[in-house]
Amino acid sequence: MRSDHEVTNGTRAPLNKNCRFGTRLQRCRRGGDGEWLRYVEHDKARRASTVRDYRHAAEGSLLPEFGAETPLEAITTERIETYRRRLLTEGKVSRRTIQKLMTLLHGALTRAVATG
Repeated sequence: MRSDHEVTNGTRAPLNKNCRFGTRLQRCRRGGDGEWLRYVEHDKARRASTVRDYRHAAEGSLLPEFGAETPLEAITTERIETYRRRLLTEGKVSRRTIQKLMTLLHGALTRAVATG
């Protein structure tokens, strides 16, 4: 497995080995909310209700699945696809909800890679 990941624009950013999934979602090293939630709330200027929905999805679905202490490099395409297929098979949430979770996960991981 590579120690760095390609960002969507084709450049590479080294992935901090100490960076954990939960840290990127919930807690920023500088304090306060997670980097991704801070980014969507402040930099992307999302409404409070949108940020609340994102936080609920992160805490209710993504963190329980991937674990707050999971190194980012351990969240592989295969692991994400297995999670997506399991959600589809279980049928507890709609396809639209699954798509939203995948979109949020993509955004959080892309932001984590971009910010190192």
